[in-house]
This record gives sequence, C-alpha cells and structure tokens, in this order.
Amino acid sequence: MPIEIEYIDDNIIIMRMIGFLTNDEITTTIEKEVRQRVAGKPDFTLHAIYDVTEFEWSFAEFINYIKQRAPERSRENEGTVHEHFVGNSQWVQQLRTWWQKQLGKETTAFISMDDAIAYARSITPTSS
Repeated sequence: MPIEIEYIDDNIIIMRMIGFLTNDEITTTIEKEVRQRVAGKPDFTLHAIYDVTEFEWSFAEFINYIKQRAPERSRENEGTVHEHFVGNSQWVQQLRTWWQKQLGKETTAFISMDDAIAYARSITPTSS
C-alpha cells in the first residue's frame, strides 16, 4: 500500500501511511522525503508528520523496524527534524515510547491532522 506525501508550507511534510507497509518502504520514503530535505541545511527545521490512522503493522514488523532504524546517527551539516504522529492506534504510543527510549527523541501525538499542523506551525514559523 502507498505512502502519500504532502508538503505544507516550506517546513512541514505529511506522510500518510495507508494499509500494510514494509519496513523498507517506510525507511526508504523517510530517507528520500525527510532526510534529503534537511541535508546540507543546518539551520533548517522540518516537521515530519506521520499519519498512521490507516496504517497496519504486525508486532514482528514493529520489532524489525526498531532494529533497522536504531541506532540512528546524527549527520553533519543536516537540519533538525521534529517528528509527530497522527492517529489513535496502539502503534502511536509504542512508536513514541520507542523513539524516546532508543533514540532519545521526544515526539508528539495528535488525533487530528489539523491539530498536528497547527502545533508544527506554532513552534516554527514558516518562511513562506
């Protein structure tokens, strides 16, 4: 199933994860759509909003994703990425907990996309 990408303002990207996705699909999309946008821009801040409202995952896939993504390394000359989740599934809380414990990253979670976008805009003014 697809990952739909939408750009909001200059510094907000929405990734709608729909149906069952492989870990490779997720990590490849994050690398392409998120990491490449901050590469070479140390002063740039990007908000990556992951909409997992219609996302399906098995526990085995979750564990494999954790192993694949951790440990995440900081990259030189790269901007800041703030990651936010939208959805009310069990994966939202599990991913947020894992992000904190394994990567030392705080994330936010929202029930509505409008709330997530408003939050991202409130903490980082857009340049548009």
